[in-house]
Amino acid sequence: MGNILNIINAISEKVMVKEVVGPILVICISILINGVIKNVVHRFFHITKKRLTTKEEKRTITVVSLITNIIKYIIILIDVIIILGIYGIPTTSIIASLGAVGVTPSILPTPSTIRGYKVTAIQYGFNTGVLASS
Repeated sequence: MGNILNIINAISEKVMVKEVVGPILVICISILINGVIKNVVHRFFHITKKRLTTKEEKRTITVVSLITNIIKYIIILIDVIIILGIYGIPTTSIIASLGAVGVTPSILPTPSTIRGYKVTAIQYGFNTGVLASS
């Protein structure tokens, strides 16, 4: 009996380390946060389960889908950085690189700087499942 308890104790010491429990906890919390944010976005745009037919309603579904997917991937990226930090991998350079990537769109030409540039998905009303071709 004492031998079995020693084996269980040895296994629990290996499993209950921060390198195992930490990532599992981070992922569980992220799934919860993503679900809450998705629910808030759906309520904000008044999305229901009924079938939507008008062009405006379909556009709303597309925008909501875009917003929730962007938020989901930002949460996944934050999770990866946190989990790498748990394993002792330096994440400062990763965060600095993400900052540089975030600044890049701000230095790109804007519609006012390029003559004749006016293409946006919302302006032309692309909907879910619509392919844009030239």
